[in-house]
Parts: sequence; C-alpha cells; structure tokens
Amino acid sequence: MSEQLQLSHVRNVLTRLEETIIFALIERTQFLHNPAIYEPGRFGDVLEGESLVGFMLHESERSHAKVRRYASPDEHPFFENLPDPILPPLPLGDSPLRPNTINMNSTIRDAYEQEMVPHMCREGDDDDYGSAAVCDVSCLQVLSKRIHYGKFVAESKLRKSPVALQPAIEAQDADANDLGTSWCLGQGIYWDDPDYDGDTAHLGTPGAANPACPDTLVDWCRYQWPDEDEVWVANEFSAFARVYEAGLTNQTDRVDVDELLVAEIGYAPVGTEPELVELWVWHEAVPNPQWTGEGEELDGRVD
Repeated sequence: MSEQLQLSHVRNVLTRLEETIIFALIERTQFLHNPAIYEPGRFGDVLEGESLVGFMLHESERSHAKVRRYASPDEHPFFENLPDPILPPLPLGDSPLRPNTINMNSTIRDAYEQEMVPHMCREGDDDDYGSAAVCDVSCLQVLSKRIHYGKFVAESKLRKSPVALQPAIEAQDADANDLGTSWCLGQGIYWDDPDYDGDTAHLGTPGAANPACPDTLVDWCRYQWPDEDEVWVANEFSAFARVYEAGLTNQTDRVDVDELLVAEIGYAPVGTEPELVELWVWHEAVPNPQWTGEGEELDGRVD
C-alpha cells in the first residue's frame, strides 16, 4: 500500500490540517462579518459579477493552477476555468486514489459563507473588506483540503478490508463503512463539564495523533447450541453462543451487560467462510438474563 494511504500518515496529515483550520478561523474572527464581501456584483463589473471573496478565490486559484497545485490528488479547485500549468509535470506516478469526480467545494463554500462566518464573527461592517476576504480564501482552501482528504481515509480502509466493504460500496451505504476494526471509542477524556452538558464526558485526543485502537478481539467465544434444527419457513428460532472478555464479562457471576460488547449470530450456506460477508445473514445476539457462569451466554433470534 502507498505510504500516502497508511493510516498513520493520514492521521498526521489530518492533525496538521485541523490545526491550520483552527488558526485560519481565529484569524478571520478578527474582523466583523462584513456581509458585503459575499454579495455578487456588489463591487461592480470589475469583479466579473463575482463577490469580492469569490473574485479573490478565483484569482488565487488561477495563479496556483499555473504552478501545478491542482495536479495533486489532495487538492480540489472551487472554479473550473483555470489555466494550464506553466511548469512541467512532476514524475508523481499513479494517484493513490481510484479515479473519481467528487468535489464538495460548492457545498463547502455555501456552508462557510452562509453559516460559519455569521456564527463565528461579530455582526457588523468594519470596512476591512480586503483583509477579511484574504482570510476567507485561506479558510476555504484549507477546509476544502481537509474535507476532501476523506478520500484517502476511505481508500485506505477499502484496501485494508476490501471484501468486508464491498457490499457497502455496492449499496452506497456510508454507515456500513464504520467497521469496528477501523474505529474505536476514545481512551482519554479531554473535556468534561457537567455545567455544560450534564455527565457527558468527551473522549478523544484533539490536537494530537490518535493512539492505536485496543485489541477488539474477545478472549474467546464459541457457538453453543443447537447443532441443528428444523424450522418452518417464516418462523424464528433461538441460537445460543458464549463469549468471554476479561474485565468485561467476569465482573459478576451473572450477566454483565456492557455497550462495548456487540455480538451477532449469523447463518449462511454450509461451508461458507465468514469472510464472504455477502452470503451471511446476521442477527443481533443479546445476553441471556438467566445465565450464570463464566463469560456471557448470548441469545440470537434467527428468522
């Protein structure tokens, strides 16, 4: 896998971009809202009908395009009518991303101008139009790069788990891409203010690289019974399994329910390997409240 797609590299890039975004937004808040700079045509025909921010953004992209900025797969322009590079192409090799035409910049610009700026800047007009617009260009460009860098995250996860993610890709199901092997609960509390949001503790490591996810494999698990069964079509039956995870399922000799323990019981044609996820049908398994003993017994209702 390309170094650009290694999750450790991607995390470092995202951390730097997020810090740049924070600084850029702080710089913008030095000035008032200045809604005039977002109005197309406000400054006459000299801006080609664009707003001041749009004009400066377009001019910036015109000059940057000439020096190959948008030849890089992690850069996405807001405008299409840009000049060709004046510099010869770099021997970058093939892009680590598969070909795509995803460009969210129109949505990003609308959200920034219509929602973010009015929310974070004080109301009013201080006539610092040029300075505010320069800050806006910086904010928009780094926001665009950070948001579109999600392509590298997606590509990295796909190459790591191609079989598991294929059904989600075919179904265009973004939620199914959140595999437990790629995401985990934050390990440290970075903010806990009961006066603000009750007892909710915010977990994570803002401003720093995320630590490696803990091992998500349980200590052991096994299917219990029945070994076989005959079931009428459209009827359901119970299938039982056991699971053990030290520190989680052995807190008492009864059922220890914990949201961190997620279990499913599935079925597929005889001889089908679990990796062939498209052939399996999975059902949630819940703790059996009558169980006593080592680990937890799970009851899965299969239909």
